[in-house]
Amino acid sequence: MSYWQPVLRYDTLIFDLGGVLMKHNMQGCINSFVDLLGEDKVRHALGLGSDGEGATDSLMIRYEQGLVSTDEFINAIMEEAKPGTTRQDVINAWLSMHDHIPEERLQYVRMLRNQGYRTVLLSNNNDLHWHDVMSKYPVSECFDRFFLSHEMHLSKPDPCMFIQIAEVLDTAPERTVFIDDLEQNRIAAEQTVGWHTCADIEELKQMLISSDR
Repeated sequence: MSYWQPVLRYDTLIFDLGGVLMKHNMQGCINSFVDLLGEDKVRHALGLGSDGEGATDSLMIRYEQGLVSTDEFINAIMEEAKPGTTRQDVINAWLSMHDHIPEERLQYVRMLRNQGYRTVLLSNNNDLHWHDVMSKYPVSECFDRFFLSHEMHLSKPDPCMFIQIAEVLDTAPERTVFIDDLEQNRIAAEQTVGWHTCADIEELKQMLISSDR
C-alpha cells in the first residue's frame, strides 16, 4: 500500500547555533574576562569588544576559524591575565558565553527532521564551545549535517563558506532556508548562493506554515 506524501516547498533548513538555538550570555562572558584581564586588556588580548563582536583579525576569530589551537588560545590569554589565573579560569570564562539551548527549540528541529526536512547546523564555533555543546545537548539527534567554522577554517559571512556548503549539500537554493540572527550573514547567504533567509525560529515557523497553504 502506498501513501501520498506532500511535496515540501523547502527541503533543507540550515540553522545557526548562537542566537537562533542557543541563548548567549555575552555580557557575562565579557565580565568574566574583565575579572581575569582587567578592562583595558580585554579587547587587546581577546579582540572581544563591549558589543561582543570580535575584530577581523582577533584572537577570537582565529580560534573560531581553527587557525590557533585550544592550547594556543588559552596560553595567549594567560600571557595577559592577572597573576594567579589558571587555565581552568580561562576555560570557565570562555564557556560562560553559553547560556543554554531551550529544550523546545531542539524538539522543534527534531520534529522537522522527522517530517522529512534535511536539517543542517552552520555555526561560527570553536573547539571548546563545540565540545561543551556536544556534552550537554543531543544535537546529533536533531541534525543531518554539521558545518563548523573551526573545522572549515572559514567563518560567516565569508562567501567562500556559503559556496562550499552549497556545493556539499547540492540543494536547490529556492528550496533552502538559512536561519541566522545576524543580518550580515543572511545578506551574504542571499547574495552568494541565493538561499531564502530568516532571523529566528518564530519567523521560520511562519515561512513553513505559509509554504503549506
